Amino acid sequence: EWLALVFAAVTMIGEPWLVVFGLALVYWYGNEQQRAGLYAGVLGGVALVLVLKAAFGLPRPTVGPPVPTDSVPTAVQPVYEQAVKQEGSGFPSGHTAIATLLWGSVGIVATGIRRSVRAVAIGSIVLLVAVSRVIIGVHYPVDVVAGALLGVAVLAAVVVLCRSSHGVLPTIMLPAIVTALAAVVVYGPVVEPFAVVGALVGGALGFALVSAPAATLRRDVRFGFVGTVGLGSVGIASVAGTVAGHSVLRSVGQVDIALAPSVVAVGTIALGAWIFTWPTLAARWQQSAWRVR
Repeated sequence: EWLALVFAAVTMIGEPWLVVFGLALVYWYGNEQQRAGLYAGVLGGVALVLVLKAAFGLPRPTVGPPVPTDSVPTAVQPVYEQAVKQEGSGFPSGHTAIATLLWGSVGIVATGIRRSVRAVAIGSIVLLVAVSRVIIGVHYPVDVVAGALLGVAVLAAVVVLCRSSHGVLPTIMLPAIVTALAAVVVYGPVVEPFAVVGALVGGALGFALVSAPAATLRRDVRFGFVGTVGLGSVGIASVAGTVAGHSVLRSVGQVDIALAPSVVAVGTIALGAWIFTWPTLAARWQQSAWRVR
């Protein structure tokens, strides 16, 4: 039982909810040439996984979880159930692709560490996630291999495109948005594609509207902590505002719409915009503080 819990915990490393926080760190601490491209590339890769899942429509394994949910401690049952649930098509593995895309991006921007060390660390994380997906019975081995290869291919394409003379917005972000919209068309009012579209649209708006942060901006631990607190605050405020607006529309007799996808879309638009604008806001605050001194 304890081993099943270990692999259920490991598989959470590739959970979609980590993407927003991981991309925030990649953008805030990455170099200016690659960070916006990696942001768009990771989200575009997630959208591509959704489209491919729908296109192939291959089933997941028919085996159940290695340990029944009722057999694990009550305190961790919700987490375990989330890890071992089987939804949608199995090919390619979304968790493995997300782990490759997200942690691969972190490895690309972590230039202070030797390349060999980064490669071993990223490979170990992806391998653990891939093995966990097979052991808990939600994917075949070919699913996780395809997910990892897809993630590597997308990251390689992003790195090459970032080195070209073309801008990030037309060459990477717009194709990513188109792919995410294709996922929305395929799946309809489902949370995942709406979340990807929202994060890409918010990032594109922030990328287009704000200027580059000042070269003197200090990206220390406090910078990341305050930015993360702001990230959470913006998300909570956007969700609360959307829910309130939805309630008002219903009370005055307007046409009801699916709440969950719309809330997620508004929230991720706000989060994407915050990720791109926070460095500029922090730079302006530091400059004004220095002037006061």
